[in-house]
Amino acid sequence: DTLRAHGIRVPEHELVHVSEDRDERVHEIFTKMPLPIVVKPRSLGSSVAVTIAESFRELRDGLDAVFAVSEYALIQPKITGREMTCGVVERFRDEELYALPVVEIKPTTSHFFDYAAKYDGSTEEIVPAEIPTTLRDEIQETAKTVHRALGLRQYSRTDVIVTPKNSVYVLEVN
Repeated sequence: DTLRAHGIRVPEHELVHVSEDRDERVHEIFTKMPLPIVVKPRSLGSSVAVTIAESFRELRDGLDAVFAVSEYALIQPKITGREMTCGVVERFRDEELYALPVVEIKPTTSHFFDYAAKYDGSTEEIVPAEIPTTLRDEIQETAKTVHRALGLRQYSRTDVIVTPKNSVYVLEVN
């Protein structure tokens, strides 16, 4: 909600606590959110316990996987597009916030940038991303805005999805 207040696009989402009635929440989410649905821990990195659910059962199993490692699950529709990331460094090259080159992330062995794809060496990272200058500028400005909006310090990296119509959605921040 903080990012939305700063004009940043983020996927619609639901937050579920481990103490909630799982079947009730799964039914509620399944009936109102389009498939596929991403289920992930609210605050762990490296795509630990991330599931892409395409059925009621997979959604429930995804919650079980998340609750094995976290007390909160973040659930959102899967945004289709190209995955990019952009780092920001404070007080670098005479700029208060300096955006690094945009990197495109292309997993070659998985349908998304999952834990294995992050560490098995199979993912192609294109630096700088082969995108129009206007899109590059938008992603870099988005990364700076996210850094400021969340009160981050020293450096951060913002992961985004760029839809086929070049809409930029923030997925997470490291």
